[in-house]
Amino acid sequence: MASTTIHNVEEYCYRGGAIPLDSLRYVVRQADHDLDQAIEAGHYCYILNSRQMGKSSLIARALDRLDATRYTGTVIDLTLLGSSAATEFQWYGALARKISRGLHIRGIDARSWWGNRREENGAQRFNEFLEEIVLKRDGRRIVIFLDEIDRVLGQELLDTDHFFALIRSFYNARLQNPDYNRLSFVPVGVVAPNDLIRNPQTTPFNVGTAIKLYGFTESEAQAVLADGLTHYADDANVVLCEILSWTGGQPFLTQKLCQLVLDAESRIAAGSESAAVAELVRSSIIDRWELQDNPVHLIDIRTRILESPNKRTVHLLSLYRDMLGGGSAPLDDTPEQLELRLTGLATERDGRLQVFNRIYSTIFDEAWATSQLTVLRPFGAPLVPRSTASSGLVSERRSSSYTSGSFYIAGGTLPTDARSYVVRRADYSLLESLTQGEFCYVFNTRQMGKSSLMIRTASILREQGFVVVVVDLSAIGQNLAPIQWYAGMLNALAKQVGKEDELEAFWVAHAELGPLQRFMTAVRQIVLSSVSASLVVFVDEVDAVLSLPFAANEFFGAIRECYNRRSTDPAYEKLTFCLLGVATPADLISDIHMNPFNIGRHIELTDFTSSEAAPLALGIAGALPILQRVLYWTNGHPYMTQRLCRAVAEERDVATPRQVDTICERLFLSKRAYDTDDNLAFVRSRLLHSEVDLAALLHLYQQVQSGKEVKDDDTSPLVPVLRLCGVVGVQGGLLTERNRIYDHVFDRDWILSHLPDAELRRLREAYRRGVLRTIVIGAIVLLAMAFLTAETMRERARLAVATRTSDLSEIALRITSEPDLIRADPSEVERAFTPDATIHDAGSLMEPGNTWSAADGGVVRRYRYFQAGDYIYRQTQINMDVRGITAYATSVVEQRGIAKGGHWQEPVPNRSAAIWKLTKVSGVWRISQLYYDVPDNEEAAVLNEMEHGSGPSRTGS
Repeated sequence: MASTTIHNVEEYCYRGGAIPLDSLRYVVRQADHDLDQAIEAGHYCYILNSRQMGKSSLIARALDRLDATRYTGTVIDLTLLGSSAATEFQWYGALARKISRGLHIRGIDARSWWGNRREENGAQRFNEFLEEIVLKRDGRRIVIFLDEIDRVLGQELLDTDHFFALIRSFYNARLQNPDYNRLSFVPVGVVAPNDLIRNPQTTPFNVGTAIKLYGFTESEAQAVLADGLTHYADDANVVLCEILSWTGGQPFLTQKLCQLVLDAESRIAAGSESAAVAELVRSSIIDRWELQDNPVHLIDIRTRILESPNKRTVHLLSLYRDMLGGGSAPLDDTPEQLELRLTGLATERDGRLQVFNRIYSTIFDEAWATSQLTVLRPFGAPLVPRSTASSGLVSERRSSSYTSGSFYIAGGTLPTDARSYVVRRADYSLLESLTQGEFCYVFNTRQMGKSSLMIRTASILREQGFVVVVVDLSAIGQNLAPIQWYAGMLNALAKQVGKEDELEAFWVAHAELGPLQRFMTAVRQIVLSSVSASLVVFVDEVDAVLSLPFAANEFFGAIRECYNRRSTDPAYEKLTFCLLGVATPADLISDIHMNPFNIGRHIELTDFTSSEAAPLALGIAGALPILQRVLYWTNGHPYMTQRLCRAVAEERDVATPRQVDTICERLFLSKRAYDTDDNLAFVRSRLLHSEVDLAALLHLYQQVQSGKEVKDDDTSPLVPVLRLCGVVGVQGGLLTERNRIYDHVFDRDWILSHLPDAELRRLREAYRRGVLRTIVIGAIVLLAMAFLTAETMRERARLAVATRTSDLSEIALRITSEPDLIRADPSEVERAFTPDATIHDAGSLMEPGNTWSAADGGVVRRYRYFQAGDYIYRQTQINMDVRGITAYATSVVEQRGIAKGGHWQEPVPNRSAAIWKLTKVSGVWRISQLYYDVPDNEEAAVLNEMEHGSGPSRTGS
């Protein structure tokens, strides 16, 4: 064992990101010196290499080594400049702010400065930012590292060719503006120089010095890494040499393998270095490499070669296979060679292109490359000539060789060598658990790949020396007695372990035992006693027992008992069960008087993720956009994904998402598909014919479909059933819609049409009550609003009356305060107050021949008040409440001391009409009552006529 008393041994750095500046594990390479010299010379540089080669650590160290008195610099991570949908102006603005903060430019608000000139485009504004701000504020030399430069190529709204051309223009500007001699840019990323500017009409990115980054040499690594291995190996230098022989000095793998030596249980003795390191590589890196690839490294390499962004997958694989066969290839810097180096699989050594290391050539060996090429070119179609490929015009259009539907298998169990088998996390989890002797169960809905997973895992276990038995319970039969069913189980077991005669004899000889006891005793005494290796029994289609005419609770109880007996009978440690089917653990033992089936590890079988499903694109010539549209509909549902991919491949000329949509509609969304598709029929049957309450189950599904939060609760009687129907998924502990196909087929209308009558009536009544409640609440709100509106209008009217009243008071006071009008000639009054029509009407009220002398003050006074009222009305045009104006007029007259009860000298004809005329015109009817002496018994009639009539009905009194 590695001593636990060793202290202060720094871990090796392989977990991603730049190595801390104070770390003792940073390996100085030739690239460090080359970069320092280039910066000192004022050169533009670029560091373009594969991932996990130490680029970020290199530039962080270079920045730290700069003399602060002569240099200032910053590292800009271009992945942090915002979303891929940022506009050009936004993106350049974010870049300017990052540079301003990184260079610690003071006295300027970069955000405000940038926003002041929005009429300019982003590139122009950025150019001004460098000239007016960066180069003017600091006289030192400036180095700006642009890390993750390849991320720029993913900006949707940014002209990337223009961006790199702009960087090149800053270099060229040194001839016109000496200040630019102090500015250097260093692009860093995983991209070839020719890919920075792709437009053939634009001058390529041909400035700067390439900083070549190679793996650790032995001398470089020995100086730093060997020291950390001293306490874990007798000869640390020899161990490190063995590590480098496997990694080729690849920084990530070298650091990781050094750390594995530290984590190993035993010290590496002298003379055993080669074997010990080889075993570490095999057990911790190569075996089950996809599962152990953490942090991701090998998977990224595979993805980059199989999903070539330049559509060169076939050429890259062919070139790589040729290198494996011949050891190396002449270095010619063709686009294929440059891209292969960027995947990380190949590197330049001694003027030739070679596979980077033994780990890569072991995992991605010649057989792997050939199998991938076979998938892409199943009939050995010739490659495009190298000259054509080098021109960048290679077009890997799909032909009949790519579109054969035989690549995909939709429905049924996939053979172990099926090219379209998708490896998921469950593959590794199940294999790991069974090899460690754990009981497992894989319970999920139909057509999720359970049987394919079982067959593939069983094949691997047999290769590893396990004895494997696969029992399909649906093949034993349904209408059987218990003794027949257990005999069928034992027969299936006997054939696969080669003990048919012994087990048949045992069965006949122990007829006195019950069926289950005979079966379990035979397994213990015959099977377990005769096998030396571990025995794994796969029991598939366990849900078939739910249709047996007898309860199978005791069978699963016996399996649980096999697990429990491990503590008392070592023979049972060799026996492991794996159960698969459309069931829940509660379904296996439903008898409440028995202990539940509460043992084993649940292996979660999920839909394909995008990365897991990526190999399926090989069947359609690597057309990832088409595969992504397939996944848009299926969300990785295994059966639906395989079937839709096969249909797309058979169509031969599918090239757009819309064409995929059309095929999907035909396969799954049409009326015919609803009636004939096996999967849709299964889901429909499970939803409508489960043992639980139908209304409650459909209501729960409706909640999920409407977006409400429904917890994935195994204790609920409905949630496990709904999951096994296959129509919902699980995400973040909540039930979610499974995919768009199910959402279209089993939508809200479908749910309502299949609800029981009573439930449908209940929902309709609830809907009616909801509508009625909404109407009532709406009516109350409208009434309240109407009341408030009326109150507001009345308040406004009261304010208007008060305003008009003030006006009336002013006019009345003016008239009654001018005593000269008493003696004035009527024509003067007319000219001062009223038009001719009014004076004519007023004159008709008086006895003809009556004189207008000053001596007859009573008549003048009466006439004056008539004129005053008429003038008030015409000037203000108000329509006051009759009683309100009456009260006001009375108060005005009384305040002026006018005597009541004045009489006409002669009777006035049409008295009522005259009163109405006067009061209607003036709006001050009380004046006429006071001075025309209206009898009390006529007052009510006059008021009524004034308020409701168009004039008095009488002609006189």
